Amino acid sequence: MIKQILICSDFLMTKESEQKSNLRWTSDLLMRPITKASGCIVKDFCSGFRGKNDIDRAKFFELSGLDFDPYKMHFFFDPKCITNLSLEYLKNSVYSAGELMIGYELSESTRTILDAAGISFIDIWLNPLRFMDDIYFSIRSNNSQINAFLAEFEPNEELFYMHADRLIVQLYKGFRRGNFHPIENSALFVGQTLNDKAIYRNGTMLTVLDFKDQFSELYKNHRHVYYSRHPFVKEGDELILSYIKSQRNASIVNTPTYELLARKEIKTVATISSSVASEAHFFYKNCQFFFEPPIQIQKKCEKRYTTVSHDLFTSYFWSKILTPLIKTEKCAPVSYDSKKDKIRDTLSFYWGYRDIDKLESLKKTISTMRGISHV
Repeated sequence: MIKQILICSDFLMTKESEQKSNLRWTSDLLMRPITKASGCIVKDFCSGFRGKNDIDRAKFFELSGLDFDPYKMHFFFDPKCITNLSLEYLKNSVYSAGELMIGYELSESTRTILDAAGISFIDIWLNPLRFMDDIYFSIRSNNSQINAFLAEFEPNEELFYMHADRLIVQLYKGFRRGNFHPIENSALFVGQTLNDKAIYRNGTMLTVLDFKDQFSELYKNHRHVYYSRHPFVKEGDELILSYIKSQRNASIVNTPTYELLARKEIKTVATISSSVASEAHFFYKNCQFFFEPPIQIQKKCEKRYTTVSHDLFTSYFWSKILTPLIKTEKCAPVSYDSKKDKIRDTLSFYWGYRDIDKLESLKKTISTMRGISHV
């Protein structure tokens, strides 16, 4: 019988300061409903230096003979290099604190290690569909029974198409009408930041330069290829930009992402692993991942993540999905009176949403006029 539940961030890969930043808001939103639904003690779980906090990350990797760098934002490691000594240390650290881990954006490497150690977890990521009325979440457990209960909370897929359809029409009839006119039968390649665990492979950060053959196929099969640079990248990608400019049928575009997705002339959206390609599916695009997205939301994927909205923050949700593990308390369904932008405003996660929402666009304009920075 589970007595304690742990809320964590990626305590093996991610630097402690970043862990704590993510853990703070995750815990504040989840602690109450999980405690009410489970009747268990719910605690935060975080790594630390030399015996501080719940697990010593340096010791974990040293037991596997790995040269650990605690100052990197993400310490990338191959799960195959982790020894049984590290696994035993992990199990002792976790089981002395609790029996179930609820993690925010656990990396594939960390999830693999938890599986190898026989530790049950529920992994929560920000959902890649960012054009909805609020932020959604993607959730998966290594317990198949929990995943079956999660499916009860997934919205009808038609809802995503409805929102995308609205944006397609808004492009030529709405408050902000697009003025970019792409070439018919063109493709879009979506760039990413230069240091992200979503583009890590075998010790390197991937860029389009690692996929020149696949990129060449894009401009062989389309009249033109547009390269959309990630808005946070201001330098360091000079070789990438030079390569794009050297291609006869390719060019760099600065048009907002959702205007590009709404353009019917763009038939294909390709990327290394950006969430934009997942969004593009609902804009009727041919979608190509040159690598692999950090999470899978497609229906046929073996380790698919379930899309969940505000239910995540209710005791009713947790009373349902924890049923395979414990006898939960009976909790009534509940929802916000108004569902728009509740979590988006709470976390200040806007990304390209400001380009498609009238109110957020106005706030962005006013902030710019006043010289206030915005995310």
